[in-house]
Amino acid sequence: QAHREACEAARQATSSLTLDDVLRGNRRGPLPLRWVYLHVLRELAQHCGHADILREQILNP
Repeated sequence: QAHREACEAARQATSSLTLDDVLRGNRRGPLPLRWVYLHVLRELAQHCGHADILREQILNP
């Protein structure tokens, strides 16, 4: 439920933006929304991989 709420908040916050809009206030400097989305997707995939490894270790010790 928390993940769905966070996704909805992100959708609302970015609903008026395009992928080429530049976001400021990041320690890396200004970044296009496209970069932010790809970064979040990569991070999510990495965490899913970690969860998969943990699941395998639990089910097959």
